[in-house]
Amino acid sequence: MLRAVFTPEICAACKNCCVFEPQSAWEVPTFAEKTAKRLKDRPEYRITPENGRIRIALPYAEHGGAQPCPFLDPETGCTLPPDEKPFACSLWPVRLMRRPDGTAAPAVYRGCPGVPDEKIGRLRELLQNGLLDHILREAEHDPSLILPYHANYTWIFPDERSIPMTNYPAPARVFHYFDAISQIPRGSGNTAGIRAWCLKTAEVLGISAHADAAGNVILRKNAFPGYENRPGVILQGHLDMVCAKLPDCPKNMDTEPVDLIWGADTLTADGTTLGGDDGIAIAYAFALLESADIPHPPLTVILTADEETGMFGASGLSPDELTGTQLINLDSEEEGIFTVGCAGGVRVQMRIPVQSIPAEGAQMTLRLTGLTGGHSGSEIHKPLLNANKVMGRLLGILTERIKLCAISGGVRDNVIATECTADICIGGQDPEEINRILTEEMQNIRQESPAETGITLQTEPNAAPHAKMLTQDDTKRIIGFLTMLPNGVQSMNEHLHLPQTSLNLGVLTLDAEMLKAWSIVSSSSNAEKAALAEKLHRLTEQAGGSYTDTGSYPAWEYQPDTKLEQTAVSVFREMYGRAPSVETIHAGLECGILAAKKPGLECISLGPDLRDVHTPRETLSIPSAARTWGFLCALLRAL
Repeated sequence: MLRAVFTPEICAACKNCCVFEPQSAWEVPTFAEKTAKRLKDRPEYRITPENGRIRIALPYAEHGGAQPCPFLDPETGCTLPPDEKPFACSLWPVRLMRRPDGTAAPAVYRGCPGVPDEKIGRLRELLQNGLLDHILREAEHDPSLILPYHANYTWIFPDERSIPMTNYPAPARVFHYFDAISQIPRGSGNTAGIRAWCLKTAEVLGISAHADAAGNVILRKNAFPGYENRPGVILQGHLDMVCAKLPDCPKNMDTEPVDLIWGADTLTADGTTLGGDDGIAIAYAFALLESADIPHPPLTVILTADEETGMFGASGLSPDELTGTQLINLDSEEEGIFTVGCAGGVRVQMRIPVQSIPAEGAQMTLRLTGLTGGHSGSEIHKPLLNANKVMGRLLGILTERIKLCAISGGVRDNVIATECTADICIGGQDPEEINRILTEEMQNIRQESPAETGITLQTEPNAAPHAKMLTQDDTKRIIGFLTMLPNGVQSMNEHLHLPQTSLNLGVLTLDAEMLKAWSIVSSSSNAEKAALAEKLHRLTEQAGGSYTDTGSYPAWEYQPDTKLEQTAVSVFREMYGRAPSVETIHAGLECGILAAKKPGLECISLGPDLRDVHTPRETLSIPSAARTWGFLCALLRAL
């Protein structure tokens, strides 16, 4: 279709457009049913109907790495007859992509060798001569042709020729709102924009809304006709998200939106956290507030500020805002599991002043990367290493040979650290001997933790040497502190088969004046929580430092067989044909704080399948989000 711009020989020599990395699976086109039947004997490809077309999921889970289109022959190219070749393949390297304003327009892949910059004018001319109109007509019939925008593409018509975006998966209004809030940076402590969006959107919808002094947004909607006399229900989630990105991702998450990647079954982000935790709660809430045909009791929606950094919004919420007897928290991450209790927590910041002297001798940088990471509550029990603690161990075997200059590790106190960097002075030590010692210890670490397949330690001369280094005494004192500092699961609840008490050394920094370390303590026992925090206090004082506790919140104790739980279980069983799992969790939820503000408030937490939250691998299951939406609507109808 585009042979007037580039030659078939270029495509034959390249074929890159028919090979997909896991992160580019969103580009895989839909196929006609008769084409998909060609794969009837290939069980490794998962085939899913979609609006009269077929989605083919490539087998990344089994093989990893790039996967070719199932209809690509590496020698001859596409094996499909011309009448079966997908329209999207005929357009390549042109794609219809969604603009930030929700419209779609043509874009061209920057990396295609057949369309260098000097040919874009020729491509624009070709599209203007009727081809674009043809593409737009096809997109009206096949919305799968419209893909999310990606930074590897450039607009062909920057300011014109666009059509409305219509291809959100069901439920379309939920994903419309998720897309909208993804355009707004909303990391913890940076929630003014999302708060303003909520208030403005509520105004457009005619919904009563206000923000309180703690930064929370409270919205209220009258009951559906016939439900006026039913007890009020509170829907609750949080405004902020954890902002984490891959090392080579250039995005500034304080000022730039999340780039969504819409797969056949999953929603992810390009190089960053997705924000499904807890953007899905905001999306569900506004889809409900907008609706005119979903029965529900009097409804209060509470979207709290800065949950991820200490549940400060929930702590600052006035009890008067809890105008309901039942609260549904939408911050859980596994469909079919109802959470009815959780651990309490407290954040402990430890500060240890240090003495520095002028740096002497050679300096090295130790860069530890590639650890798995994860959520410090829901994944603390897994065989995951903490990069900050691993770095402490590596430095420990070098104590007598080095002096510390700087350390930087971790991104959030509730995220298991995946990277840590240390700068050291080795004086007259042989760098090869230092490397040998570290290599041996890394071999031990890999043998002890085989699940950490990506862990890597790089050592190199420091490209920007520090002017100061710690004294020998303070080097020993700091390394000793890092070695002694507890981390991970400290005790288990044998009855529930869950961690009872744990902590995570989330962030670690050291400069010429101060070591700072942030740990979050979690426990379903308030006494154990206090005892572990006290242990951190004593260790810090013994090292000559001070500490500050913030964001303390109580455990949410399980109330068996509340009316809310009974109704939720009954509705779930009717919809799914099986019973849900009713559990308590080790991670912290705001229900404990809110339940303490209103004795007798019945609480439950639920949500769709989210994976690898707080990491750039975060994914939201689109089918699970749709089912959870259906369940939420049915539950509100039954309350």
